[in-house]
Amino acid sequence: MPIRIPIQSVQSWLIDCPPEQAFVCIDGQRAISLKELVKMLERMDQQHYDYHVTREKNDFANWVQGVFKDGHLAANFRSARSKKEAYQYAKRHFLMLERNLRDFRNRQDRRKQRQSRNRD
Repeated sequence: MPIRIPIQSVQSWLIDCPPEQAFVCIDGQRAISLKELVKMLERMDQQHYDYHVTREKNDFANWVQGVFKDGHLAANFRSARSKKEAYQYAKRHFLMLERNLRDFRNRQDRRKQRQSRNRD
């Protein structure tokens, strides 16, 4: 059974953040959304990843927690043992959020259709 997350949370995690809160990679790339962060991680080389993730810090976890208030993804970033694992966590999380939003919209559409039929 899929995980259902409150729609307000899903929407707040899928929006773009203000440009001044963008994640800025050491190579100058910028991400203003989780979708862009997933793409960035996919293309990022190991050296750049290692700059952002050390024993003392995890810039990805700090960013998603601070900007999007997404504690679940932040915890996943902190537990990732490699760049590949961090990317997989981020991609899976993003796809789950999109699925939740799509399912919510589908449920809304079905509810409207039922209400419309009941009025007829």
